[in-house]
Amino acid sequence: MNQSTFDEQFVRFEQMSRADGRFVPKSDFPCLSDDTPEQGYDPHYVIHTGWAARKLAESKPIIHHDFGASLYFASIVSAFITLYYHDIRNPNLPFRDVTFTSENLTNLSFKDESLYSLSALHCLEHVGLARYGDELDAKGDRKAAKELMRVLAPGGELLIVVPMEDPPRCQFNAHRLYSYENVMELFYGVALAEFSLITNSSEFFPYCNPSKMKGQTYACGCFRFIKL
Repeated sequence: MNQSTFDEQFVRFEQMSRADGRFVPKSDFPCLSDDTPEQGYDPHYVIHTGWAARKLAESKPIIHHDFGASLYFASIVSAFITLYYHDIRNPNLPFRDVTFTSENLTNLSFKDESLYSLSALHCLEHVGLARYGDELDAKGDRKAAKELMRVLAPGGELLIVVPMEDPPRCQFNAHRLYSYENVMELFYGVALAEFSLITNSSEFFPYCNPSKMKGQTYACGCFRFIKL
């Protein structure tokens, strides 16, 4: 929609509103880019949260522990799973079925092999970059991955989502973008049950062959690990 179309529609709607009698419309908040054939969205955050929620709906854990995921994810899955949400910043969610605890992902307070269902969704790539108030640490993501594997119980599942690119790179202080090999190295010692890929053009490839990562730009990898 261009400005002239907006102006013409506003005049017409103003006339309709006078007849309706409820509102006096103002033209101070124009939205000119939403009149599109398809609804746009951020493929990373819409698809990966949908993927992770479906995995929890399938596995049906009694308790799930999430570390630093989108609050959209935390708010939704807490409706059907007992959720403990851990971060260095308090989300102040108003829902009674979300329990928040402050945790440093590089030094978790949990005992070894004590948690059966974990997730860190679009979180690991930030650890150690100080973007969210954490300490600068080039090995922060390595330490975080080690801690997640430490607290994961045998038979437990770990959902990991990270941005990916070929070749990998780090954009300080925003995030790291990993290769498939980078992620597998971080989580060496637990079994990969699934790798699914979200491309920057909103394509979703469940149970994807890692070769699909070749040449990808700002993709999103969804990993499901199991501790045997």
